[in-house]
Amino acid sequence: MKNKIAFIGSHGVGKTTLLNSIPHSYKIKELARKQLITDTKPHNMSLSDRILFQKKYWQLQLGAENEKRETGFLSDRTLLDIIAYSYGILDIKEIKEMFNQCVDRYDYLFYIPVEFSLKIDEVRSANKEYQRYIDNIIFKLIQRLQTLDNKVKISTLRGSVEQRKNQFNLFINKGK
Repeated sequence: MKNKIAFIGSHGVGKTTLLNSIPHSYKIKELARKQLITDTKPHNMSLSDRILFQKKYWQLQLGAENEKRETGFLSDRTLLDIIAYSYGILDIKEIKEMFNQCVDRYDYLFYIPVEFSLKIDEVRSANKEYQRYIDNIIFKLIQRLQTLDNKVKISTLRGSVEQRKNQFNLFINKGK
């Protein structure tokens, strides 16, 4: 499979859980969590540290995707996720430049909306309003991407992990 496939959504919606339930040879997973554990939590960082964190995370995700560009990949994040978390801390020119790198990058994007209670952990923000704020930005980014990228196929996955997995498989098999 040479498709570039990614799950997109706010923190705590089950992207990594879903990724772990799907067999795939070229997974890109948990770069954010690994980075968050290495660094301090972004919601506890100063503004300048958050800027550095988002730029570092951008480079990690971009590098991982580029490394698997020829083989294809399945990722629990997208560059669009990072853009959503960068709103309000990076200037609009940087955001636009980052967004332009997302056009023609993915074959399939699977949006996972906020549906369930946010599970509290030591890594992510527990603020439900912030989760919904990020979800709203991501949704708008997806809409914007659809107007500029006629190649990418976008679908929403809802329900339990098993239901999402079944929806994913149906959508992918239709595209073959």
